[in-house]
Amino acid sequence: MPRSMLVYQEIHESSAQAATLIGLHGSGGDLDQLVAFGREIGPFQFIAPQAARPVSPVTQGYPASSDGYTWYFIQEIGRPEPATFGEGLWLVEQFIYDVKQRQPPGQPMFLMGYEQGAVLSTTLAGVVPESLSGVVSICGYLPEIHGWSLPVEHLGGFPVLLVHDPGAPDIPQALVDKTVDELGRRGAVVQMLQVPGARHNPFAAAPVVRDWIKLQMTIPPQPADKSVQSS
Repeated sequence: MPRSMLVYQEIHESSAQAATLIGLHGSGGDLDQLVAFGREIGPFQFIAPQAARPVSPVTQGYPASSDGYTWYFIQEIGRPEPATFGEGLWLVEQFIYDVKQRQPPGQPMFLMGYEQGAVLSTTLAGVVPESLSGVVSICGYLPEIHGWSLPVEHLGGFPVLLVHDPGAPDIPQALVDKTVDELGRRGAVVQMLQVPGARHNPFAAAPVVRDWIKLQMTIPPQPADKSVQSS
């Protein structure tokens, strides 16, 4: 029986997918936001779930014409509202379990997110690493949530790609650096790449994401004490 309540779109780019890629859209987006991105980066089984919460123009400052979806509400930069963030995190976690159950045994599965989806993806690297082959975060970071921290103490060489737009005022470099440090301290293999323009156009990150995923599929798991890489 499925655990997840999220609606989703699934794209098969070939009869023999090299991997499964779950793509989480940004705030105000929907399940179509990253489908073209998924087609661009490889012959994957691409699965795009949609957040369960419609945007709320009254409480979150969206224009009245907004009709997209949001994973959680924001208190301030780097600090999501805890209740809605926890809900979004749980929904995606259940979705990952469902996808994992129905994919071919041994097929790599990556989680990729953009903006709010990237914050969830980065966090889930420290929640369900045993269910994933790696995480790609496009303009995301580890959020600060009072009284809560990542449950997995040692990530054992788990690979994470952080794509940062140096021109994004709502994602300070210090927040990304702190994320790199924290994931590295927990034993992840983290690469941080600067991609100007990715905040408003995630397609700008497609070449580096494609190359990184291909690399992860050709190298053996990294040792837990691998040093953090930064570019």
